[in-house]
Amino acid sequence: MTMRKVASAVSVTPMTIYRHYADRGDLLQAVAEAEFGALAEEWTLRRISASTDLDQLFADAVSELLDLALGRPRLYALLFTERRPRARTFPRDFRSGQSPTLTVVAEALQQGIRRGEYRAIDVWEQSLIIAAVLHGLIQLRDGDRIDLDESLFRSLCHKAVQTIVDGLRS
Repeated sequence: MTMRKVASAVSVTPMTIYRHYADRGDLLQAVAEAEFGALAEEWTLRRISASTDLDQLFADAVSELLDLALGRPRLYALLFTERRPRARTFPRDFRSGQSPTLTVVAEALQQGIRRGEYRAIDVWEQSLIIAAVLHGLIQLRDGDRIDLDESLFRSLCHKAVQTIVDGLRS
């Protein structure tokens, strides 16, 4: 992606883009923040309550992450795997609730602990482990190390998360 290509795509001159963004990195950061904002809004709709089916919540979260990774791989990479100067980092940013996706996972785990469904754990570390397994599987598939059709790959990812969550049960 170049500033010229972006300018051409939105029918403005490259100088117009530079009036709003100092460089490519600033533009990509703005895109990332806007997309995380959209994710945050979508995930915020999943308020976790005493009646929330946590297994379904995890299944939905896995499906949505896979929809993004498989349907919009370049955006997925920008949000989760590419280096960005102001990308959120573990533990500081995550523990302070700045990750729209990981915060939902941590809140679900905390609710499970409160209900007595899960044993006491560090919900942030466990959330990171769940995310790392999913992101790792996606990266292995992207690197042609996993040769499964989409349906089987999705099933593998769901099983991986369910296995982790089942291991947390009291």
